[in-house]
Amino acid sequence: GYETAVADYIKEKLAPLANDITTDPNGSVIAYFKGTGEHKKRIELAAHTDEIGFQVIKIEEDGRIMFKELGCCWTFTTYQSRVRFRNGVVGVVASRIPPEKLSAGGYKRYTDCYIDIGLHSKEEVLKYVDVGDVACYEGPYTELAPGYITAKAIDDRVGCYMLLAATMNVKKPKNDIYLAFTVQEEVGTRGGQVTAQRIQPDIGVAVDVTPCHDRPGDLEGSNALDHGVHHEQNVRGVHRFFYIFQLIHERFIDLQTACGIDDDVIVAVVARVANSRLRDLHRVFGAHLKDGYAGL
Repeated sequence: GYETAVADYIKEKLAPLANDITTDPNGSVIAYFKGTGEHKKRIELAAHTDEIGFQVIKIEEDGRIMFKELGCCWTFTTYQSRVRFRNGVVGVVASRIPPEKLSAGGYKRYTDCYIDIGLHSKEEVLKYVDVGDVACYEGPYTELAPGYITAKAIDDRVGCYMLLAATMNVKKPKNDIYLAFTVQEEVGTRGGQVTAQRIQPDIGVAVDVTPCHDRPGDLEGSNALDHGVHHEQNVRGVHRFFYIFQLIHERFIDLQTACGIDDDVIVAVVARVANSRLRDLHRVFGAHLKDGYAGL
């Protein structure tokens, strides 16, 4: 619900390129690019602008800030992380129980955690933070080994970047293109459902991240970092997209496949989700490829 800064940046970058830019009542940005083809289709490409975070639910008399999660956040990776409130105040997530017991509750045990901003009373804390305020992970963009980066909110700022970069490489599309930069994906894909109903596309593609499985972890699958774009294969309408995958292979674009039903963002029209790969999804930092998506 606080995606305005990201949305404003996107609108600024697309203003010289798009035929029309609108912001729907939810806050999602829709950029329209008029196609030049005779029998053109309406194509929606969607990426979400929001990120996981936290919201203050209570401030204790001793200054501890109690909070709940916004989106899926694991307690055992959040513990001892730094978080930043919208006004710039930074705090550290602490635990009131032995930290080794936090993992027992997965991401449901945030009542055992609190945010510490260094103050000792509720009166002092209220000068900076109040109930209802929101915070996100403090995780600056950092380059790792050549070609790889780490940062918070790669999910799904990298998807937004991919759409921007692809648009700048295609000056005159044959089909009508709608770029949807949606809100509130992390709390229920709310923005994506609304933009799909508004645009009513013939083809819809959600551009998002997906976990990698090339390191030991809590998930199983076949995705690997640096092995191509990932698509989610589903039984709904698969035959309609065979030609897309053939075209991808003809253009020597690496493609990874997984099976599932995680295509509810554009529920009636999407049979594929084009993903970039991310290690340590929904953590403070994630390892990710730096380049290679501008032609998606």
